[in-house]
Amino acid sequence: MKKILITSQYDFLLQIDNKTYELDNKHFVEIENMANNLTFLAYPIANTMSLPYAVKFEVANLKNTNYYEIYSFNDRYEIKLNLFTLYSTTPIANYSCQIKNVKYLVKCYTDRICVSSQNGEYVYETNMANYTFWTSNNYIYIFGENENNKMLTIFDTSNFVFYSQSGEEIEIDDTKIKCLSNSNNSLKCKILSTFNINGLEKINDEFYKKESETETKYIDCLIPYKFFDAIIIKDYKTALKYTTQKLKTSLNESSLDSYFNGLEYVNLYKISPIIYTLYFKDKSKDYKITLVNRLIDEIEDI
Repeated sequence: MKKILITSQYDFLLQIDNKTYELDNKHFVEIENMANNLTFLAYPIANTMSLPYAVKFEVANLKNTNYYEIYSFNDRYEIKLNLFTLYSTTPIANYSCQIKNVKYLVKCYTDRICVSSQNGEYVYETNMANYTFWTSNNYIYIFGENENNKMLTIFDTSNFVFYSQSGEEIEIDDTKIKCLSNSNNSLKCKILSTFNINGLEKINDEFYKKESETETKYIDCLIPYKFFDAIIIKDYKTALKYTTQKLKTSLNESSLDSYFNGLEYVNLYKISPIIYTLYFKDKSKDYKITLVNRLIDEIEDI
């Protein structure tokens, strides 16, 4: 029987078989010798907006919910816990407009944007405090900001799809949007992204790092974090700096983009051998990493 690892980026108290465990983003709870079914209670800590909830795990019927996700691997299952929050009920901003003889009402809450018309209601989850609005062609533009972040959300009335981009600073002109953001990972760089204003189609990314900043010297097993963090932000030039010449001959920017498309985050699973778990938008996999002289020489799907 495979073991279960319970993980979360948030703090929880877990009640499992009348025992209590603490969970946070640096530790996981491991359960071995389990039966085919497991039910436990998750109590969020220091977040009064989230409700406690029950997690139901069944080997024969692995099911994700809005507040926890289940991943299956060769040697284990992983249950990732999220917060279970209720929608706010009072809008903080309203906007109405008419596009091609159709009236639209936009209601913005602290946690979501709702756009409604005769065609239905469409919801986009967010976390903003102040909003401004305008329209152009088929698009409704919703610009939100809070203390640390700004976000431009576009609703396309021709196909009822939301597009969104956030960052520290956002500059908008008639044709383009420029967004400056932090990588928020081990690379510690700034990313300047340029988009077409219609539909937020990306034009290019530029990466900047302070020349005076000394790169942290990681122990060997943590070096792959640099490689994968560069791939997540699509800085493939930097990613290849962490590979041997042998691996470079079989990799290029195009192959990296294709093979790791949709990669969202990674975790170190084992130190010996070095195994990283990669979490994509629609799947998760374990990869064995071989290092030679502190560079990645091989990435093996296991």
